Amino acid sequence: MSNAVETMKSKGLKGWFENLTSKDLMKGFAVVLLAAVLSATAVILEAGKSTFTSSTAGTSIYITAAISFGTYLVLWLVSSLIIHASARVLKGKGSLRRFLAMNGFAYIPLVIQGLLSVLDVVMSPTIPQSATGLGIVGVLLGEFNVFNSATLILSAVAAMANYGLSRKKAAVAVLIPVAISLALTFTGFGISLGGGSRSAFRGLGILGGGGRTIGGGFTGGGFVGGGFTPPTG
Repeated sequence: MSNAVETMKSKGLKGWFENLTSKDLMKGFAVVLLAAVLSATAVILEAGKSTFTSSTAGTSIYITAAISFGTYLVLWLVSSLIIHASARVLKGKGSLRRFLAMNGFAYIPLVIQGLLSVLDVVMSPTIPQSATGLGIVGVLLGEFNVFNSATLILSAVAAMANYGLSRKKAAVAVLIPVAISLALTFTGFGISLGGGSRSAFRGLGILGGGGRTIGGGFTGGGFVGGGFTPPTG
C-alpha cells in the first residue's frame, strides 16, 4: 500500500496505473466484487427499513439485490470490453486482461459510494415511501454523481496508461459505453442497476442507474432490475 502511495506521489495517477499488470486482475476484480456486495447490501437494508415493505415481498427483495449484484459485474466486464475495442479502433495498443485489472481498480470510488450508501441506510430510522430530505449523504449520492464521475475519470486514465492514448482519445473510448447506455435508455431499453433511491447505484445515473424515489419498488427505471411492488389492500 505504501509503495502505491509513493508511486502516485512521484509519478501521478497515470504512473500508478502503469505499474499495474495483468497479474493484478484478481485484485481489480475484488474491488468490483466489493462494490457489488455493498450495493446489494444497501438494497436489502433499505428494504428492511422501508415503511411500506410487506413480509410477502421478501423473495423479490433478494432477487433485486441479486440483480443489483450481478449487474455491477456485468457492467464492469461489458464496459471494459467496449473501451478495449474502442481503444483499438483509436490505434491504441494494450492487453485486455491488463485493462480489466486497471478498470477494476477504477471502481474504488464506487466502493466508497457503497459504504456511504450502507451508512446512509443504517443511520436512517426508517425509509419512507417518498424519499425526500435525504440529508448531506443522500444528496451527495443522489444528485452530484461524484463517485460515478470519479470512476469514469479513473477509467480514462487507465485507458491512457494501458493503450497509450491521448487524453481526448481516452475520454472518447470511456464515454462510448456511456453513450450506448444513454441511447438504450432513451429508446426504452435502458438497463436498470437495481436498488432504490439510497442504493449504491445512485452515483451511476448516466449509466442508467437507480432513481430518486422508491415508492414504486426497488427499480431504477429500466427494464432490468426487477424490484418489488408492495401489495395493496
